[in-house]
Amino acid sequence: MRLLNPPLPILAIGLLPDHPPRQIRWGNITLNIIKADGPERIEAEWWHLTKNEARDYFRLEDNEGRRVWVFRQGTPPRWFLHGVFA
Repeated sequence: MRLLNPPLPILAIGLLPDHPPRQIRWGNITLNIIKADGPERIEAEWWHLTKNEARDYFRLEDNEGRRVWVFRQGTPPRWFLHGVFA
């Protein structure tokens, strides 16, 4: 897996707001998603005083077998590409 630092903002198109995206796009690359796993929520520990927004992570696979790791964060949600699987 190749992690991106920082994660890249992406455009995500989904059927319902709380579901995984059906299509993602960054730059001139578009992935049509056929499989999704998630969400898996990651957030700061409750005892920390800093206000960190939770991230909902998804593992996605497109119709050509490419797999990526994305997350949504905030309200309204912003989507980011965090990793690419080899």
